[in-house]
Formats: sequence, structure tokens, C-alpha cells
Amino acid sequence: MAHLHTASLNSMMRHAPVWVHLFVYVVTCLISATVFYFDYRPVVVFVEYFSGAIIAKEYTFHEAVVLWALLLGAPFLFTLGFFVAMQVRISAAFPLLRKIVGRSDHAVPAWMPMLLFVTAAGVGGYDLLRAGAFAKLMVWGDYGAWVEGRWALFSTLGYFNFVNLYLILPVSAAWLILSIQENGWKSLAKQLIPLAIVIVLNLLLFQKKALIVSLIIILGAAFLHGILLRGWTRRLAWLLAASTSFIAVTYLAMVVIPTYSEASRTADDVLIQQTGVTVNSHKPCEKPGTPEELRNLCREIVSYIGADRSAHILAYAALAPMTRTSLPAMHYPVVFPERHPYYGLDFGQDILGFGGMPDDNLVIWKHMYPSLPGAAGAPYQFALYSQVGVAWALMLCFIVGIVLGVMWKIILADDISRVWRSLMGSLLILFSIYLAIDSIRGSLLASYGLIWAWLFISLFFFLSNSLLRPKKT
Repeated sequence: MAHLHTASLNSMMRHAPVWVHLFVYVVTCLISATVFYFDYRPVVVFVEYFSGAIIAKEYTFHEAVVLWALLLGAPFLFTLGFFVAMQVRISAAFPLLRKIVGRSDHAVPAWMPMLLFVTAAGVGGYDLLRAGAFAKLMVWGDYGAWVEGRWALFSTLGYFNFVNLYLILPVSAAWLILSIQENGWKSLAKQLIPLAIVIVLNLLLFQKKALIVSLIIILGAAFLHGILLRGWTRRLAWLLAASTSFIAVTYLAMVVIPTYSEASRTADDVLIQQTGVTVNSHKPCEKPGTPEELRNLCREIVSYIGADRSAHILAYAALAPMTRTSLPAMHYPVVFPERHPYYGLDFGQDILGFGGMPDDNLVIWKHMYPSLPGAAGAPYQFALYSQVGVAWALMLCFIVGIVLGVMWKIILADDISRVWRSLMGSLLILFSIYLAIDSIRGSLLASYGLIWAWLFISLFFFLSNSLLRPKKT
């Protein structure tokens, strides 16, 4: 029995990115999209009430085929590609990787991760200070002020300021934590200090995503390092369960806290000041001038869960992660190519100085909310569909699965630095999560894009291993 349990855990580890991707995709998109398609009224009315958007429900036969091909065919081909890649021999890449990152956990000088973390935290703290974020820490209790705080940061900080706070800070913290090898309470306290600093600085960004991403990077790296060092243990199983639960509870708390207080302003107040556009309030039943359609939605919601504000907020918190990407995804087959032509395959032409960047996230948002500014996110296969159509999008999903599988095989190699593999593996797991909620371009090149973290880790491992390592005499 214990042998079967160990075998199942090893299988989970061997295919971790694809299982994580499928879990996030099913929870955040597939379940809700299925419910929307079959127009299950109790869920649809909640989503339309809280989001203010009308869910796409009327499809032609062709649009329905495209929708289900993307919803079901894309993850199947992605998974197939990953499993195919796990059968590929990639030993030829290992000599080069050993030369770049070394074999030992101690290939990098002990002071390097400390220096990188202190630098990243110092730069991040200074950026937040000049943006006035420290004066706004308590706005987590007021959603309207929370939105204003985010806009103030966006208007003050630049692209690479966010790269540092989103990625370099948590990656350097994870690296520092992994470099502390002693046992005991003193060692644990040393490891918790960088984690606490990252949490505080991320709270000052007034974004759920930044903190959740940081926790995934740090806790994921610690978990992977433990597995690569000792294999599966009962302690690591508990760590996985505790870390996953902590991240989930943190996310839900960050959804609820800004809106729970009776004194909390809604986003309406901010949007009215900034754009002059009137949007839904938390109580459209009583708000003068509210369209009758919204009043009817409100009355139907009240018939399900009553009029208590706490119940409404908790319902919103439960639905928020399940509808963030599923709602935009439902509109892609309707918009492309009937209302907007395909973009053509995006390989960063605009970065190279020609072509333009696909703006499907803006186009879909405008289709959902014609009067409001914003952008919509959807799983990566929908962005691919908006570029090259359904057949090529499905083929590219298979290729993406292969690439992810090859990268994961490198992480599982047993003769390369465990610290490097733990950091890179944690980011690869995060990349598989990103693919379930964002485009490939956004997952790689946005300010939270993982290309910057991978380059950061590889650069400093190379410098440390090649230039700073003591030479043999």
C-alpha cells in the first residue's frame, strides 16, 4: 500500500506542471464556461449581477464547435504533448547546463543570494516609498481607495520597477531561503524574515496577483528543493497541503477584505470620478436611476441568498476565481473572426521593430463592457485562436505541451544544482498556471512575465559558477 502511495506521488511529481495547469484551468475556466454554455440560471444570474457583463450564450453551430474545441481539445493536446516530451531523451543538453550552473548546491557563493535579495528589497521599498504606497497601507479596508492606490502606482512606477517587485524580489527571497541549510528554530526564523519582507512589500502593490505569485515562487521552490534533496516524505506532503491551503485562503481573504467593511467605497465611486461613467453599485435594487434589468437581477439574487451584504460579498469571493477567465473566453468565438480579423501569429514582431502587438484582451473587454476601460484575460489557447484560427491554435497547444515537458525533464535531472532546478522548476510551475489564465505573450513578456525571472536566475548562476567560484589549484 505504501509502495502504491509513493508511486502515485512520484507520478504526480513527474508530471506536476500538466496536473497543475489542468487543475487551475478546470477550476478557473472550464467549469464556469460549461455552466454558462448550458445557461444554468442560478450561476448565470450571480455572474451577471456581480460582473455587470452579459454572458455570451447564443452561438452558431460553427461558433459552438470552435468554443468546445478550445475548451476541451486544447487541454487534451497540451497534455498529450507534455507526455510525448517526457519520452524524449535530452541528455545532450546536460553538459552545457552543468558548465553554466554547476552540479553542487554550493556552486554559488553564500553571499550572492543575500546581496541580490537586499538589493531587490531596497530598490522595491524605495520605489514604493516614492509612489506613496506606505501612506496607503490601510486602504485594504476600502475597495475604492484600494483601486485608487493601484492607479497611483501605475502612474508612478515603470515597467522594470514592477518586474523587480513581481519577480526579482520573490525569486531572490526564495534563493536566499534555500541557501539557509541549518536546522532548528533560528534557521526557520532566518527563512521567515525574507518571506515576511516580500509579503509586506507586495501588500503595498494593492494587487492580489503579486502576493499570490510571490507565495507560489517561494513556497514552490522550498517544496521542490525538499523533494529533490530527500524525495517524498510525510513532512513534505503536509507542507504541500499547508502551502496550497494558505495560498487559497490568502487569495479569498484578499478578495473579501477590501469590500467587506461597511465603510468601504465601491469601484463605482472611483470610476465616476475618473471617467464620468456610471457602473453597478453593490445595491442596485435601491440605487436611484438603476436600469430595470439590474433591479431584476438584484431581486433574483436576494431571492437566493437574501439581502445581507456579507452573503453577497462571500458569494462574489467564491465566484471571482471561477469567472475571471471563463467569461471572456465565451466571447472569443463570437468576436473572432466575424467581428475582428485574426491577428496572425504573434512572436514579438513589435519588439523587433515591425508589426503590432495583438490586443485581443482589449477587444474582448470592449465587447463585454463597451463603456468601461479595462482588459480581459483568457487561457492561452484563446489568444492563439484570435491569432491563427482554431486548427493552428490546437496544433500550437500540442507544441507548447512538448516544450513544457522538455523543460520539466531538465528540472528533474539529478546532476545539476538542486537550488537552480528548484528555482527554475517553481517558475515553470507558475508558467503552467499562467497558461491557464493568460496568453503566452503575457506569461513571458509582461511585467510579471517569467522570462525575466529565468534570465535573472541563469545570469547570476552563470556569473557565480564561472567567475566567482574558487579556482582549483
